[in-house]
This record gives sequence, C-alpha cells and structure tokens, in this order.
Amino acid sequence: MENTILFGNGFNRLRNSGISWEDVLNDLKKQNFSNGNLPYTLIYEKSLLDGAKGQINTFTDYEFEVKIKLAELMKTIVPADIYKNLATLGLKKYLTTNYDYCLNQIFELNKLNEVNNSTEDIYSIRRKTTFYNEKNEEVSTIWNIHGEINKPISIMLGYDHYTGSLSKLESYVKGNYEFAFNRDSIKPKSMRSKILGQSDFDDYSWIESLFKDKVHIIGLKLDYSETDIYWILNKRKRFYTELGNSIKFKNEIIYYTINEDNHKHELLKSFGVKVIFKKGFNHSEIYDFALNNIK
Repeated sequence: MENTILFGNGFNRLRNSGISWEDVLNDLKKQNFSNGNLPYTLIYEKSLLDGAKGQINTFTDYEFEVKIKLAELMKTIVPADIYKNLATLGLKKYLTTNYDYCLNQIFELNKLNEVNNSTEDIYSIRRKTTFYNEKNEEVSTIWNIHGEINKPISIMLGYDHYTGSLSKLESYVKGNYEFAFNRDSIKPKSMRSKILGQSDFDDYSWIESLFKDKVHIIGLKLDYSETDIYWILNKRKRFYTELGNSIKFKNEIIYYTINEDNHKHELLKSFGVKVIFKKGFNHSEIYDFALNNIK
C-alpha cells in the first residue's frame, strides 16, 4: 500500500511567518465580535457579509478582493525546515489543505521541473502540480485540495465554498463526475466499484487516495469545519460497514495529534481512522515522529 501524506497549516506555524485561520479572520473583520463556538467557515461568512456593507463593488468582487489579499499574504510565507524532510520521503503524492507553495519551493530547489495541471477555477477536485526530473520522469505530485494562491478564486474559506465542494465530492464518489481532458470527456467510475474490485483506481482526483493509500494526516487540526474531509472519511466507513467482506481493497488512515480531545479521537476511530495521540509532545516532536513512521 502506497504511503501518502495529508498535511495542513501546522507545518507553517513552526515559523513565525506562519499564518493561522485566526490571523485571516481577524484581518477580515470590520468590527469585533465574539466568535463563541462558531466554526471558522461561518465566522468567515459573517465577517465577509458585514464587511461588504456599503461597498461600491458587487459582493462577488468584494470576496474576490479578499482572496487576492490573502493570496498576497500567503506568498510571504517562508518554508519551514520540515518541508525539506517532507520532500526527502520521496512520496508519489502529497495532499495539502494549504494554499501556498512551500513544498513546491523545496522541489524546485532540488531542480525538479514543475507542471501545474489545474484546469478548475473554483473547486479543487483535480487540482494538482506534478514534478519531473531531468529525464522527464514523474517524481511526485502535490494536490492542493482547498485551492491555491495563484488562483485566488479557488481558495476555499467560507461555508458557501465548502458546501459547494461537497456536491462535487459526492458526484465523484458516486461516479457522476465528468470533466474534459484533451477534448475528450472523462467520467471516472464510482468509488464503490473501485473498492469492490470491479474497476481500477485511476487517480483523477485526490479523493481516491483516501480510499486506496496509507494516508498519514499530519499538521492538520481537523477542525469540524473541514466538512469535505469528514464527509469522505464517513463515506469510506459507511462503504466498509455496508459492503463488508465483498470489499476487495481497504486502506489505512492514520491521524497524528498532540491535542487531548477525546470526543474527536473517538469520532475519528468510529470513522475507521487510527489515532496516534502523543501526550507531552510538542508540534515538532509529533511531526518528526510521524515522518519517521513513514520512512
């Protein structure tokens, strides 16, 4: 089973130049208000709607300006040293919720040629960048599953964008997703048929990794606003429960954390995720532990 990493903004927070969700939302707010227990996606929506009042531009233009500003801010991030360790793992696939290109920069320093294969505008079902060596052999692929800064409109922040993405995810999993490639119409088979061994995995989307690879989730808090990831984890476990011994291919997903959150840990376990909780570790230590576990 192929190792794949799904990483988040925790890696960037190892440096002072890292930008958190809180930083983004505080910058967006036009007026202070108590967040309470609101998820980040809804705090974003409230801040955006409040900030749009009295604007000359249309609401869509205003939101686009917000995302452009965020993209410019993200471009200032300097890759933490952990990205070098990440690159040396030599994995075929890296999945990230980050919008930046920190890992890309490390690959470029290693003199790999970069080809951005993203043809989507708003959503990121197939958004990827592939790297090749001097012999034009494919070395690795980075999937920006929540958008990328060179395409600001793709940056997934609010509730509206997340829920819109869910419909795309569902279509792909059910085999109803269709896209054009080299003037041909491509319609991947359903995930059900793939895990039953009735059709092959084709890697048109990062979604497939969560059904066939050994996925290590690192540096990702997995806040409950990450509805896309939770939806896939839930759907995967539902397939396992419904189809039972008929399934020909099962994978393993591991979540590494230092946060003592029993409710989340138990939820993830019920979704078929192995939780590795390291009490007393700091962030650097849990990341090093996880990467060593992959080698």
